[in-house]
Amino acid sequence: MTAAESRAAAARCSRVRTRGVIRLVIASAAAASPAAASPCPPLDAALALSAGDTIDGVRCARTGARAIAAVAQVTRRPAGGDLSYEEDHLVVADDGRVLARHRDGDLAAAYHDLANPLTLAAVDLDGDGTEELVESIYTEHRGVLATTLVVERVASGDVAPIARLPIALDDLAADVAADELLACTATWELRGRTIRVRGTITRAGARADRSTCPAPGARDYVLRRGRLVAR
Repeated sequence: MTAAESRAAAARCSRVRTRGVIRLVIASAAAASPAAASPCPPLDAALALSAGDTIDGVRCARTGARAIAAVAQVTRRPAGGDLSYEEDHLVVADDGRVLARHRDGDLAAAYHDLANPLTLAAVDLDGDGTEELVESIYTEHRGVLATTLVVERVASGDVAPIARLPIALDDLAADVAADELLACTATWELRGRTIRVRGTITRAGARADRSTCPAPGARDYVLRRGRLVAR
């Protein structure tokens, strides 16, 4: 497997109201200091939990005045059936109504154990009056460690990813050629409607694909027409 194929596989494995500045410091691709999250309300009904099902990890953030955004990792234990692992993305009104939902089912247990997302926030990045969800996601796949910033749009009852930014990557333990090895790290923060990323490449072979890392130095990104673009 080439370095590019390993990193592509890692990306496949991966996948709120805040007006101030949210900071997440990535010391390496495997460690993070998550931003403060909002308290989570009871989500059993919204997740339709059955006897034996468990919420194994959850992050919440207030979005708007009367709703909460949540990302929950759930283990389903059907009677007489096999365990299954899922990740649910929800926007739940304060009265318990589910306003939007997206479910990633059949997750690998290895991904499920990572307690994603590392952090969750919501901000109206494009100024259209509707807040987007911003998550940082950590993945491990065949020796490739990666952290990715994912922007999700809430519309028509769905929560759908629309843009991604690489935040950190380390493939030094992957089965790739020495001249393709790559390691990088970054800090990021929300500044109003702007995402500021400060990247550092700590190691790069002559043939390493640097596009899978954040650009070195400080760079601001804004959401335009569903894409994150450098400003």
